[in-house]
Amino acid sequence: MNSIKNWIIKNKFLLLIFLVTIIFFIAHRLLVFSWDYAVYLLNAKHFFNNGFYFEILRPPLVSFILGVFGNVFGYTLFLDIFYIIFVSVIFLAGVYLLTKELKLNTFVVYAM
Repeated sequence: MNSIKNWIIKNKFLLLIFLVTIIFFIAHRLLVFSWDYAVYLLNAKHFFNNGFYFEILRPPLVSFILGVFGNVFGYTLFLDIFYIIFVSVIFLAGVYLLTKELKLNTFVVYAM
């Protein structure tokens, strides 16, 4: 438990920028209508639930992840927010592990 507390204290600015980016992306999703969010969700419904719309030029991984989450949690507004948080956490973990291996400053790389 002490090691987690020490890590949080040591990386407080990294966690702050992480929270700010999550808040920004969630606010963008809630305040601005974006065709991208809608199309990825429609493609996910097409893959898993015989949806009525499909764009072939969209990369399928985002739609696949949304489809898996949609079948587990239901296709609600919370699904997009959960996806944003999930991808942000995966990205932060990837940056942290990469910078630890390459002996770089995690905050600088994540902020870039």
